Amino acid sequence: MFLPPFAASHCIACAETRMRLCRADKKKLLSRCSQCNSAAIRRVEQAEIQHVVDAKVFKHVNRFWQCQDCEKVFWVGPKSDAAVQNILGMMLDEQ
Repeated sequence: MFLPPFAASHCIACAETRMRLCRADKKKLLSRCSQCNSAAIRRVEQAEIQHVVDAKVFKHVNRFWQCQDCEKVFWVGPKSDAAVQNILGMMLDEQ
């Protein structure tokens, strides 16, 4: 099969990207904003985001993080462990 030089370099770049993703640092897993992909996530006090988070969540969760770029709010909830395990499983499947 023939690939023009630009296509071949694109394929190589994609393969390199996939390899880097597979070897991702697990400590950095989910460390970027899922909405805008920013790495500017900071810990915020409950009072700062009380107006943003649903009252039920606010009642049960006391640690929040917020993207400084798009202002999306994050917290560790009941589905968080399953999400991390799912991503780790996909990473292991790729290796």
